[in-house]
Amino acid sequence: MAGSDLRKKILDYRKKARNAYREFSLDYDVVMALGIDNMTEDNYLWTHSIIDSRSIWWDGKRHLVPLLDLVNCSEQQNQNGSTNAAHKTVLDSTDHAVTETTSSFRRGEQVYENYAQPNYVYFLYHGFILSENSYDCALWEGSSELLRIGANDEAAKDMTKTRSRLSINGLPSSSMPGMLSPSFCIKDGTSLDDVANFIRIKLGIKGDNRGLVVGDIVVLEYIEIALKDRLDRYSKLSHLRQVECHEEGQMPSFIMTMDAIVKGEIYFFQKAYDDLRELKLGISHRN
Repeated sequence: MAGSDLRKKILDYRKKARNAYREFSLDYDVVMALGIDNMTEDNYLWTHSIIDSRSIWWDGKRHLVPLLDLVNCSEQQNQNGSTNAAHKTVLDSTDHAVTETTSSFRRGEQVYENYAQPNYVYFLYHGFILSENSYDCALWEGSSELLRIGANDEAAKDMTKTRSRLSINGLPSSSMPGMLSPSFCIKDGTSLDDVANFIRIKLGIKGDNRGLVVGDIVVLEYIEIALKDRLDRYSKLSHLRQVECHEEGQMPSFIMTMDAIVKGEIYFFQKAYDDLRELKLGISHRN
């Protein structure tokens, strides 16, 4: 997964889980309750993965619902050609968790629901990806390409105002000056609105929630350079992603999955870059 921001996210996630085990295993009451023979790292990591991958969310909290967990994820096409809506779980008047299907299923058919998440979320927390996923995108998180854009003096000297603008735009606002860590879901040119807002705020340029607009030549230039750097990064690290062929000519499924994720990311970043270039080309023709 060289070149992918998801790689670091996975490694951080594993480190966090192992650190949690060390803290958990030092709790004397817990050890006595569960038994010292059961307090192994493997058992803890298995339990950790079950809770993270099987939880059902409602009211902003996680819940374990074994029967509902039997419903696998898939995007179904309804009779009108639309994709089935995202799943939604609510409690009824008797405190039963109820999730209604958003597609029709015949008796005996497997029932699916749409988790409505990008593939990097599916892989990180659930261990699978969907080949057909309208919610898919490339994770652009804590990107060095964007972080190295120096904050304008105006933005740096009034961090209270800068953080307020970031919050208004739904962007991370809790980091220290110079260490803002944006996280974006890149799909095409339309997904660059939040990126444009972030750069505009970091450079101290006026105008909130404007997104990617034709008049912001400076912002467009910064985004174009950042996208080009990201595509170059994939290219330069491609030799690290070379996968050895196995005896039967088949790669392990988890390697195939990671390879598919990286290829998808490259596609999305390239599409966003091409869309941005087309927008800039239209500007030059009008001028």
